Amino acid sequence: MDIHKPKPWHGVREFLKEYVIIVAGVLTALAAESGVEWLHWRHELAAARETLRPEYLRIVRQVGVRVAQSPCIAARVDGLNDILDKAGQSGRLPPLGPVLQPTRDAWTLRGWESVVSSQVLPHLPRDEVLLETSIAARTDYLIRIRDSEMDHWAVLGGLMGPGRKIEPGELPSYRTALGLAAREAGLIRSSASLLVPDIVQTGVVTRAEATKAWLEGMDEGRRWIICHPLGDTPIRFSAMQGPGLSAPPKTPFVAPDDPVKRSLASPPANLSATAHP
Repeated sequence: MDIHKPKPWHGVREFLKEYVIIVAGVLTALAAESGVEWLHWRHELAAARETLRPEYLRIVRQVGVRVAQSPCIAARVDGLNDILDKAGQSGRLPPLGPVLQPTRDAWTLRGWESVVSSQVLPHLPRDEVLLETSIAARTDYLIRIRDSEMDHWAVLGGLMGPGRKIEPGELPSYRTALGLAAREAGLIRSSASLLVPDIVQTGVVTRAEATKAWLEGMDEGRRWIICHPLGDTPIRFSAMQGPGLSAPPKTPFVAPDDPVKRSLASPPANLSATAHP
């Protein structure tokens, strides 16, 4: 095997020529590598924004729901406060129907953890990173407030029932729960409303898209159950949990219009007679 020794340079001109060739090669390789990395992170940024887009629209819709039902919550709080005032004077609660809660939709920003774990945040514009981390922190705060709000409305659900005598110490507990529920409803509305401008400012959704989602939420919120009158006809407590609690079991793997599969899913009528001891 022949070994070629490096040729000695003949003058500065030849040295500079070799130097330029080496430097140009290194710079070309670095530029190519940077280009590939730029394309990679451009794809990751697009994927991250596409992950957040439906989540942001869902959150904006929820904000519309809470804004629309806030007057209903205020009216319900005032109505229950009047009932407790009268009960304090008479010593009895009137017959009450279900004390229904505000919406319990989760404020969880699904997909945020995947965006963080993808390490894409350092490649976003600094202003967008600040907005999106602020949005994520605010939704975490709303989750905690909503959970506490649900607990206090659950306590107020104990007011439902036929007219009855107030037990000792019962009235203060209802007043405390009512005051906290009212405070939490106000915190949710004020804090949630700050989400919408930040979400639009990220550029992940357009103002038109956010407006459409917000209006859809407003329409839904006006029809929410807490906006219905508080009736005086009690119902069984289990019925408040929805039809699913007492519904008969059925397999989730069979189409309802498939008689063959339905017959396979149903046990035979004479199962007890044919079963092995």
